[in-house]
Amino acid sequence: MSPFDRMLSLVYEMIFVCLGGLLALLAISGRYGVPSRSAIWVGAVMLLWGIRAATRPARGLGRWMAMARAASLILAGLLVMAATRLSFRYFPTLLFATGAVLALRGVAGAIYFALAPARAG
Repeated sequence: MSPFDRMLSLVYEMIFVCLGGLLALLAISGRYGVPSRSAIWVGAVMLLWGIRAATRPARGLGRWMAMARAASLILAGLLVMAATRLSFRYFPTLLFATGAVLALRGVAGAIYFALAPARAG
């Protein structure tokens, strides 16, 4: 993996950290609206994206990292889909859990790419 690819991967993982932090912050602050029924499509897309990541891992990733990425997307997709169907009183908890999953995925990915040995290719 070239240095440019490693840096791009680090930026990509930091986006997940920021997105997860934003969702967790929204859950803690209480500034959110009622999720619409169409938000289930966001969860479905995340779920399918995770399944695709599990079946076709990206090149240059270790098996552990590829499965961690896929599992985080599948879990986040399921949490978003559940948030549209469950009672509104569970929404802050589900929103925080989704943010935590995405932030932890970003931190794990950033550590992986920061510590991964540079390989030619």
